[in-house]
Amino acid sequence: MPGLLVAMVVHSLFNHFPDQPIVIMALTLLLAPATIFLALIRSDHATQQWLAADRAAHEKMLAEIRAGHFANTERGEAIAAIASRLGDKSEDARAYVELKTELVLRAEELIHAAQSGNPAAPADVDKQKFAELDALEQRLGQTTLAALAAPLGFTRNDLWELSRLRARVRGEA
Repeated sequence: MPGLLVAMVVHSLFNHFPDQPIVIMALTLLLAPATIFLALIRSDHATQQWLAADRAAHEKMLAEIRAGHFANTERGEAIAAIASRLGDKSEDARAYVELKTELVLRAEELIHAAQSGNPAAPADVDKQKFAELDALEQRLGQTTLAALAAPLGFTRNDLWELSRLRARVRGEA
């Protein structure tokens, strides 16, 4: 809505000064880039806030998992219900949830570092963790992974960040 309002005001200004096209063109050449620049700054600020909130949520989730409080949350109860039906694979499901959360958080940390101008390379431990995640996924199977996906609540962006980290660890990116 604000963009539409700005466009209407700009168009109205053009119509109010039909006999001074050079002045209007000069103002447009000066104001259009400034407007775009301000919009990009605002967008960048909103994106940074969103990334920080997303990262904080994942940090909280990982802290709850490690402290043993995650089972008391709505997500934790849903995952515990799934894990309870897995029998001897229930510990694998819990380990998978913790490891995947840790790797998503690690991917976000590397993206944040790169955006801050301090790009960091994935460590050897990241490669080991992906190998462990792959092994857990193999043991759990596609059906269990699909059942765990919904209560985990990772967004497409989270999964994309994870896939980019996986590609970097493998040396594909």
